[in-house]
Amino acid sequence: MNVTLVRQKVRALAGSKGVDADTMREIGKILEGSDDWDLHRINPLGFAKAHGLDPALTVEAFVHGAKAGLFDFEWMLLCPVCGAVIRGEESIGAINRERYHCATCDVDTVTDLDDFVEVAFSVAPTVKKLRIAPFSSQDSYFRYFYSGHHTMPPEFEEYRRTRGFRGFAFIEGGEAGTMATTTEPNGLYRVVNPDGNALLRLTTGAAKSADPLIVDVDLADAGFEPADLRVPWGQTTVRIRNRRSRMAGVMMNFIDLPAIMAIIGREPPRDEPFLTGKMLLGNQSFRDLFRIQDLPLDLKLKVSHVTVLFTDLKGSTELYDRTGDVAAYNLVHEHFGVLREATRARGGAVVKTIGDAVMAVFPSPLEALRAARDMLQGIRAMNAQPGRRQMALKIGFHAGTALVVTANETMDYFGQTVNIAARVQGLADGGELWTTGQVIRTPSFRKALEDEGFAFERRSAVLKGVRKPVTVYKCVGC
Repeated sequence: MNVTLVRQKVRALAGSKGVDADTMREIGKILEGSDDWDLHRINPLGFAKAHGLDPALTVEAFVHGAKAGLFDFEWMLLCPVCGAVIRGEESIGAINRERYHCATCDVDTVTDLDDFVEVAFSVAPTVKKLRIAPFSSQDSYFRYFYSGHHTMPPEFEEYRRTRGFRGFAFIEGGEAGTMATTTEPNGLYRVVNPDGNALLRLTTGAAKSADPLIVDVDLADAGFEPADLRVPWGQTTVRIRNRRSRMAGVMMNFIDLPAIMAIIGREPPRDEPFLTGKMLLGNQSFRDLFRIQDLPLDLKLKVSHVTVLFTDLKGSTELYDRTGDVAAYNLVHEHFGVLREATRARGGAVVKTIGDAVMAVFPSPLEALRAARDMLQGIRAMNAQPGRRQMALKIGFHAGTALVVTANETMDYFGQTVNIAARVQGLADGGELWTTGQVIRTPSFRKALEDEGFAFERRSAVLKGVRKPVTVYKCVGC
């Protein structure tokens, strides 16, 4: 490791706006004492937990560190069932697909930035060239191609150890390798190549093979050829010719679907918290520091749970008339600073400004509520200054599903959740905050309201573009 370079970058980052100096210095010390695997695909939330650091400050440090060249980061598509890393990409644009397939589990998953896209950080090659060799051992292989924070239940691990796992082999490019097992009648066996996400389904019939059986297949760039075979049961050797130019890892699993589904039904797989794609896109520092990426024009990625907040200034036209363009512009610019800081402090990000209005996103409605309160208090503090022209802020927010799309060389949010949030903001008067019944009905949100002394007045509203009347609430106590 280039310790001098690490310390140099840590010192510079510790003095940067938006970075907590103590957190950054502690991260630097930890990096110096870490091995190569610990420096590869770091989960900032897991890193913070392991070292007793504040999660939000740790994420900020890693984001700024990536901009400064201390880290690289990648977007990884994960299988929600087994935790396989289906793909790892340097740009979010490279994962622009509606769904993806896991060969290990033989399941399709809808691409969702909330739960199945992980953002992981590795020390940059200029700092240290990591000696990560996934093909050096079976343990290294699985450590590399399966997420470290995904844990299968103990009962499943016992099933896999005693019944499911039937073999593993490394096969050099251009060479052949074998795996042997005794199959059962009417059984399903998956021969999987995790590094290429390729699958061979081997189904056995009721008849037993009279002689030991050899199943001969190819592994090409497009996958196994053939990919589906039905064979008699009995003593079986799978012979795989690796037609690729690179080494491949291959494993065989016996799949007892009823048993597996029963196990997962009793105790589902568990994930430790990790930095999701949604979290990073909703991080203000990331949006500020990485505004221009190589994004496809047709980028469309799903976010299942996002809170969208809109603000606007009441009577902004009159403000310009009363004070003149320069003074009004300065006031509006100052008010944007208040809104941006309140958004950042509550873990959100300003997506865009529209005239005098702001669109922001938050990881949950509670953070949006707290940010809205901070915004209203901040504007009241501005108005309280001697000789200030009075401004009145209107706020509305809603939560639900949205699409992340490309707009003006950055990432925007689109969908009915966004439309409803904008319409709800339009119901607010100056100094008011409004939200929807869908948000209020969330049990954790309602409890937080009570704990923090909020109250809401219920209304019903017909919103443009929404077929049915919507239950809305005016916040009292902001």
